[in-house]
Amino acid sequence: KKHLVLFHHVRGHEIHAMPIPAGSHRLRVQVTSGENSSDQSVTGDFSSGSEKLLQVSVDKRGVMNLNLE
Repeated sequence: KKHLVLFHHVRGHEIHAMPIPAGSHRLRVQVTSGENSSDQSVTGDFSSGSEKLLQVSVDKRGVMNLNLE
């Protein structure tokens, strides 16, 4: 199943928790600012009862970096 999750404008740090079923999943992140848009994905294996942290950073040039721990 595909799920769409929208977050509002963020400056600084923001944390959102969401349940993801166990198994291998590809997480797609799209960041849009004005006319600029960046789209990346990261794949991870999720275990039942465990937590993972997805860090998304965008530099001043609009380059996005994803890190799944």
